[in-house]
Amino acid sequence: MKTTSANRSDAMDIMTLPTAPTKGVILVVDDDERDEARALAKYCSVSDVLTKPVPRSELLATIDAACACSTAPTRVQVPNGEFDEEHRRLLTDKLASKVAELEAALKASKAKEAELLKTVHETIKTEQALEETNRDLLRKNQEIQNFYHTVSHELKTPLTAAREFISILIDGLAGPLEPVPQEYLRIARESCDRLRICIDDLMDATRLETGKLRLEMKPSSLSALIRKLVLTLGPVAARKQISLTEEVQPDLPDFPFDENRLMQVLANLVNNALKFTPEKGSVSIAAGEAPDDPEAVRILIKDTGCGLPSEEADRIFERLYQVPVPDGGSSQGVGLGLYICRELVHSHGGEIWVDSQLGVGSTFCVEIPKVTPSEALHVLFVDDDSRMRELMSRVLTRTGFDVTTAEDGTLALQQMKRSLPDVVITDLAMPNTDGVELLKEIRQQWGLLPVIILTGCSPDAAAMRRAMEFSPFTLLAKPCPTEQLIKTICSLRHKAVSCSAGKTGTLVRPLCNSAARRKKI
Repeated sequence: MKTTSANRSDAMDIMTLPTAPTKGVILVVDDDERDEARALAKYCSVSDVLTKPVPRSELLATIDAACACSTAPTRVQVPNGEFDEEHRRLLTDKLASKVAELEAALKASKAKEAELLKTVHETIKTEQALEETNRDLLRKNQEIQNFYHTVSHELKTPLTAAREFISILIDGLAGPLEPVPQEYLRIARESCDRLRICIDDLMDATRLETGKLRLEMKPSSLSALIRKLVLTLGPVAARKQISLTEEVQPDLPDFPFDENRLMQVLANLVNNALKFTPEKGSVSIAAGEAPDDPEAVRILIKDTGCGLPSEEADRIFERLYQVPVPDGGSSQGVGLGLYICRELVHSHGGEIWVDSQLGVGSTFCVEIPKVTPSEALHVLFVDDDSRMRELMSRVLTRTGFDVTTAEDGTLALQQMKRSLPDVVITDLAMPNTDGVELLKEIRQQWGLLPVIILTGCSPDAAAMRRAMEFSPFTLLAKPCPTEQLIKTICSLRHKAVSCSAGKTGTLVRPLCNSAARRKKI
């Protein structure tokens, strides 16, 4: 407070408070300021101190009391030392409280930091263990594939020779045979044929898993293929007195598929149906456009056999899995037939599933798109995870796509300037140029080039909201089934694409998991 020389000595002991005329002063303060305000009120002619929030009735009553007790202006002299001591005590208490709070917060922060470091170390150890396990699994898988390949080749040559010599004996080229030896030789030749099928399955499984199996896609007639299948397996059905029928949509157009491989799939399914259908039962083959997708063809193989329990129906397409057969399963194979069917259907960009009821029968459904991947279709896969890039490159190459990969958006743009892909598949979260920036550049430079965002980000994530500004794109969630990804690529192949810069749309096409969209037959 400013003072003159005349009263400077008094100012050391006395503090002059405001003496402006007043009708009364009421302080309304927060709860943590209440004690300090009440200490000051003793020296400042304050009528009352209220704590927020103040009820209306209480405030009005306090105002009335202050007005009734108001006095003439006074000049209050307060011992300066007493006021400073009280104020200093309140400030010290508040400071000590804040320091204690900060110390507690610092202690908690250090505890959380230690816990986080522990979690990081554990995560690193887990990742290292997973990488080691993955390397071990890859090595074992390669050993299994090499074993398949070796066994297949080592068995096929002597088997072929044995079958040919048996055929020579049956045909009488080595001299006449009695009926009983002829029947024995006929059984031996059938056993050779079954063994040859098993060996072929082993070789096909090896080719599929190593990406060496290539489809020969060309426009063909599905109706003609099914008629050929019925003629081939008709005698087998007749021997068991099973009715084998076919029904194909009359106006079904030709479309590209590998005729030999699709015949292999359908023959396997029909053979299984005949095997598990009792005498005087029925097996039917129906084909036509898929009811819910005019761009796809659906083939149904229905039997009146023994059916499957639900737990078996979910596993029959697994590699090496065999459904238990009550009679001992003398005619069982090696458990690769339905696995190969699934992989071949997936290679066509399609799906396969079964609807079965124990004791009633089964219906196998094969659905493939009319437009299938061609060898010239160029796919660019962008992801910062090297293992993901390697996996998807192998899977898509095996299907027949021309695949290139990039670890971030910057490298992807450089590749696109050298060779423009037909479809881009990208993650969102990546270093350097992320998926959103890549999508933005694609829309600015190449218009509506088809883009599939394959990501683990939630729909309400910030990156997803940014990506929405540069739609359209197709959204798939990780992990995505391989068949769903392939079918999505095929569906985008003939979408109208405008490459004029700056054109963007507003449609996002989210696709669900293929298991969720399986239809009941």
